[in-house]
Amino acid sequence: MINPSPDVPAAGKLVVLLPGTGAEPADYGRFLAEGSARGYHVIGLSYANSQSVEGLCQNSTATDCHAEVREEILTGQDRSSLLQVSPPNAINNRINRLLAWLHTQFPDEGWDQFVGETSVAWPRITVAGHSQGGGHAAFIAKRVRVDRAVYFGAPPDWNLRRDAPAPWLGTPGATDASRQFGVVHLRDNIVPAARADANWRQLGMEVGGPVVLIDSSSAPWGNSQRLTTDLPFNPASNAQNPYHGAPVTDASTPLDAQGEPRYRALWRYLAFP
Repeated sequence: MINPSPDVPAAGKLVVLLPGTGAEPADYGRFLAEGSARGYHVIGLSYANSQSVEGLCQNSTATDCHAEVREEILTGQDRSSLLQVSPPNAINNRINRLLAWLHTQFPDEGWDQFVGETSVAWPRITVAGHSQGGGHAAFIAKRVRVDRAVYFGAPPDWNLRRDAPAPWLGTPGATDASRQFGVVHLRDNIVPAARADANWRQLGMEVGGPVVLIDSSSAPWGNSQRLTTDLPFNPASNAQNPYHGAPVTDASTPLDAQGEPRYRALWRYLAFP
């Protein structure tokens, strides 16, 4: 977690980033630091992400396996026989407990503004995620109204038996489609761009206009909510799937001649406006 930089006005908003499968918050340090520099409170949240939702559901005959798995990871309620996540270890409880701890330990940093009477103050929170974490961000945005939802190479949820988006993506949600944004790399071999866009359409994100390739133009890219990129990944990356992580992970994101992230404007547009 990082509090806002004292050098800029506080935004009064919190961004929670949910890592991809097997990843840790430290893998997204540049993105999180950019939020602090923009005056945001930021949290990279560890959670039960050792197994991919797609891997768990690939052979399932359940009507909406992805939703069942995600609900258990989010709430800790027993929804799927494919994994076991206890309520104390679920995403919801981890956010609640962390915010309470932060307010107790750092009472002057303003973390209490994100704590509601019974839960976190979701309308003041942007929930962002990469890969599996992006799917959780979308699932949260379905259940509660958030300030924004941001998807990096996500959501990945695909019903292999139907060769179509997972059913839950098309259900009514609490967060308006105009508050949801996504980006995918055109060479992503984990969540192909066509599949990502099919899922974005299920979420209603086409209300923001056509898909825009960001590489040769500047923000705000026609205010599109569906963005693509084809920049080369950082050549120093040793990631197994560098294009999948390039838009947001430290290991693969491309840097300019000064060593600064080439996606900085993208991060500001999506999560730190």
